[in-house]
Amino acid sequence: KSELIHNVDISVDKPILLNAHIAIQPDKTTIDLKGEAQLSELIDSRLAVWLSSAFPLFRNATAIGKLKFSGRAALPDLSAKGLAKIDLKSLALPSRTTTVSNLKLKLPLQLPNNGDWGLLRVGRLDFQTVALKDLLFHLRLTTDALEASTMNSANIDTPIRQFAWGGSVDIAHLYAALPLNTKTETVFRAVVNGGPFSIAALQKDLCIAPKQPLKGELSFTYPKVNLENSIITLTGDANATLFNGNVHLSDIQLAFKQRDPQIMFDLDWDDLDFYAIGEWTQIGDMRGSLNGSLKSAKFIWTPIGVYPLQYNFTLRGSQRGGSDMRFYGRAVNNILELMGINREEMPWYANLAISLSTTWRNLSPAKAYYLGFKAKSDRDWTELSTFDPDTANNTTGSAVGPCGNKNHYMLCGSGFTIPLNTHGVYPVIMRTDAFHDWL
Repeated sequence: KSELIHNVDISVDKPILLNAHIAIQPDKTTIDLKGEAQLSELIDSRLAVWLSSAFPLFRNATAIGKLKFSGRAALPDLSAKGLAKIDLKSLALPSRTTTVSNLKLKLPLQLPNNGDWGLLRVGRLDFQTVALKDLLFHLRLTTDALEASTMNSANIDTPIRQFAWGGSVDIAHLYAALPLNTKTETVFRAVVNGGPFSIAALQKDLCIAPKQPLKGELSFTYPKVNLENSIITLTGDANATLFNGNVHLSDIQLAFKQRDPQIMFDLDWDDLDFYAIGEWTQIGDMRGSLNGSLKSAKFIWTPIGVYPLQYNFTLRGSQRGGSDMRFYGRAVNNILELMGINREEMPWYANLAISLSTTWRNLSPAKAYYLGFKAKSDRDWTELSTFDPDTANNTTGSAVGPCGNKNHYMLCGSGFTIPLNTHGVYPVIMRTDAFHDWL
């Protein structure tokens, strides 16, 4: 027994300066740890190299700052108590054009009981044109998860307000839990309001068609944002001014439980300007307004693309500023091609006739007295129908202008008509796969 080891001291100098003292007793073993590290040695030379292949975010990452920690653990009861501190002067992530400055972390550690709440302060976070300043979170490490909140141990909330893209975002009553084992799931709750944001600025920073900026603004109010059981639910509204009209998005639900994620939402739009749509999409010169909705929509992300599982879609055109809907030559030609007409497969004389017609329509635009249809799908079957004749948009006094009193036209007017079905069958029911091919 006199030859047994009672004390062990371990020292490491790189990349972490670590000192450990282990005291071995017959009924208990204690371990005292104390260490510190320069983040440049820990991140630049090691973590960035090791993780860059799996996580491109860390490619060429650099950091300046210091990590300190100390604590004591006891065996065999697996109890521990300690404290970790990080003083980060700067962290650069060139692959994402992101930098973090003046970050300070103080995190108590305790097992098996939950530790006290610590504090995370971020002086500044820069991403593209966005600069977030003076972020404050309360952190706690438990046996199951790493928790973060804007509320302290006394449940006093410190909301976050930041400015970006010409507007502001407010986050209150935030709580998040990142699991540390497979039995615990990620949890997130918050109240989030924001706007008005420039849509063009959002496009630029998020790399969404940055060369085709959209004029308009986006605002949202979500009093309940919740992530639980692999389902994200946003209860509230988002509103945008777009194409000189209005777009409204209500509750959103995104489910990750299945192999392929699914999203559910309701969307509607009102008084969108045909001219602005034609200019942005380069379809051509059009005049009028567009209204519609996409209700009870449910889409699924698969390895081969995004597919609808169900929806109730409506689309209607109307006058704008007291003038009829009008389509000029290039727009008429592009709309016909969108509807499935392939001019490359047509004989030369038919192509010539269409070219002459569209040239004429540049001088005398085609008028539309009626435009609209409905599509309802339950994944396997899609039902197409048109609205009843509407004389409100009819300047000729007859039921639907040159279309008579028939109600199976998707578009009819003085220049061209698009029947839902040439035989007047109403409504049209087809297999959804065929509908997608037709589109």
